[in-house]
Amino acid sequence: MAQFSFLVNARPSTLSREFLNGMYAGGILFPPDRAAAATVAALAGPLRRRFVLADNGAYDTIGKIAASLPPSADNAARVKAVRTAAGAVDPNSQLAEQLAVRPDAVIGPEDITLACWLRAGVGETDLVQRRSELRRRNRSVARRGLTMQAAHPELTVYTVPSAHDYDSAFDAGQALGDTGVRAVAMGFGAFMADDSWTTRIKYGGRWLPLPQALPMRYLRTALVVRGFFDGWAAGGSAAPDRFHFLGLGAPVMLPLSAYAARSVRSVTYDATSPIKDAAQGTLYVSEPAKLKVRTWNVLERMVLDPAHRWNCPCQFCRAFCLNHPFDEARIQMLASRSRPLTAADLRVGRVAAQAVPLFAVGPGPLGRAAEQARAGHNHWTVGLTLRRLSAAVDLRAAAAADVAAYVANAGAAHFGQSVAMAWDLVSAGNA
Repeated sequence: MAQFSFLVNARPSTLSREFLNGMYAGGILFPPDRAAAATVAALAGPLRRRFVLADNGAYDTIGKIAASLPPSADNAARVKAVRTAAGAVDPNSQLAEQLAVRPDAVIGPEDITLACWLRAGVGETDLVQRRSELRRRNRSVARRGLTMQAAHPELTVYTVPSAHDYDSAFDAGQALGDTGVRAVAMGFGAFMADDSWTTRIKYGGRWLPLPQALPMRYLRTALVVRGFFDGWAAGGSAAPDRFHFLGLGAPVMLPLSAYAARSVRSVTYDATSPIKDAAQGTLYVSEPAKLKVRTWNVLERMVLDPAHRWNCPCQFCRAFCLNHPFDEARIQMLASRSRPLTAADLRVGRVAAQAVPLFAVGPGPLGRAAEQARAGHNHWTVGLTLRRLSAAVDLRAAAAADVAAYVANAGAAHFGQSVAMAWDLVSAGNA
């Protein structure tokens, strides 16, 4: 049975035992570009008993290459410029930093060309035309992955294929499976950050029209993960031993992606979104559905309905609220407002922030402590979701129920429709 867990991004604020134990951490992801010397020391110390996956730092390089392109460049120029720039990058340039923390595993060989094309905004039509090129690139990456694994038998080396739709993911899965790769990591952060909409998707060599325009982020994620495992199975290989979802932490996508990867023994995730969302005033919830909610909207409901309170049982919320309890009198004072609450109302020092300190945003000890508590809460929600999926007797039924709850409670219908279609893409024909 597959086991699902979340790897915490290694930062000074996330490496305490209290934080890791409180959010059901499956391990730690070490990002060499952003980790201070203290982080390295912590990972080499008592925390070393936890599973440590060392990243290769390619994410930042991808952003730098995409940002270096002239805004006026057309698709053809972007394709060519990115191919040249990405080809000059050594994907193992930070291996020494990766090995400094004596990890259990490393993110290994990766060809960042496609990731740079996506970040640079190269259009889908142009990407589809590069299918044969991507197939060659993924075969090369697979071979390099095996070479690196042979050179470091003490580590698990995760090979990183590239894909942007079902067909390219199918090719990638087939290439890695045929070559004998046993640990795979795929990037999904760029997909989930994609704000574009689409009226058609590419599936099995054909363009399929959608009934209406839908957000691309959920659809592309579903197409890629389904395509990869279909391609792997088409080659007749047993499922990989390990699969890591790079940059995927959106609550509703966890059950969907977990079901797609159900044949893998160990499935892990990482993302900085629980931290970034906490800083921006966004909290993850499981009831009534796997949702992201804005703190000011939560407070608005508390003002309108005294029966509605933030009663989260996680240790982060409980510990913070013990020291900074809600002020019921101030909450009721907010009822006299003539306008809805906004993010600005929760700046440190404002009445709303004084009413519910957990939702406060801004500088100073209170703002930093509240942000840390929210980050802990978001990680706890993700960790608990994955723990429950690991324990599910019927993973398909559990994932389907989570998707249905999201569709029924999504704030905007088009997001619910996109997630419902993503689930259909992942689950169709799979028992």
